[in-house]
Amino acid sequence: MTPETSAAAQNPRLNTANGTAPRPTRRQHDVDPSLKGLSLLRVLSSELQKILTMRAAWWLGAGALLLVLLFAWISAVSLSSMLRWQQEDPLSAPPERVMRDMALETPLTGLAFAAILVGCIGVIAITSEHATGSLRSSLTAVPRRTMLYTAKGLAVALVLGALTAVLIFGILLIAVPTAATHGLAPDLTAGETWHRLITHWVGVVLAGLIGFGLGAVLRSTAGGIVSLAILLFVLPMSLEILLAMAGDSALIEVLHRWQFANLMSSFTVPVPQLSDQMSTLTAGLGMVAWTAAATVAGGLLFRRRDA
Repeated sequence: MTPETSAAAQNPRLNTANGTAPRPTRRQHDVDPSLKGLSLLRVLSSELQKILTMRAAWWLGAGALLLVLLFAWISAVSLSSMLRWQQEDPLSAPPERVMRDMALETPLTGLAFAAILVGCIGVIAITSEHATGSLRSSLTAVPRRTMLYTAKGLAVALVLGALTAVLIFGILLIAVPTAATHGLAPDLTAGETWHRLITHWVGVVLAGLIGFGLGAVLRSTAGGIVSLAILLFVLPMSLEILLAMAGDSALIEVLHRWQFANLMSSFTVPVPQLSDQMSTLTAGLGMVAWTAAATVAGGLLFRRRDA
């Protein structure tokens, strides 16, 4: 008996002459319920780690802190010199309330100059991944671009919020003791004092988020930093010159009124000093509009363009 006959006898249904290949079966892959899914908080944690491990962010933060401390020290020296001059001519001395406001407001103006360094952190938070190509890895891990961009923006806001709080605290460490030696220490329980501190904090954070949005739009570190510098410094000075040369131009007046630096200046004043000065609410809404325009435009381009 041949092997084929033996196999047919053992299994009469087996056709050894016309055999067919077995059909491939689809393997079922069940999701492990113990694994955590992709969530905004987990992506946010990852983005925070990215920013905190960038040496450039630490150097920029240190530079901003050194700048505001130096400005606060110069303001303290100027206040002492002003008080000595006033002792020689008491009639020219301004009211005590004005001097008390100057003792706090003048050192805080250093934050306007530090805003460019803080904004650079917002720029490099997204442009560094474009430059190194690591954004492709981020999109592979987080394919939902809206979630990734939102997490990046929230991470930037948290880091800049903490950094700005440190800057303000450093300013107070220099300004308050110096003012106290002259009997001009600000009342830290007063509403106006907290208004100045909180509004300066908000203004710097919003400036940093504008830098983040510009970085997302331009995808260039140099381009984002230059654009932010133009917005915060070059544009205000240019509009001041144009306003002096053509004071009757309604367009220039509108541009000057609604540019970010002027909005921030009005936003930090507890009570408007001039009749045409904006209220805190109006200036704040204008600053939010600037920030939304930059970040939303960056988000839309981030979703549509290739990495």
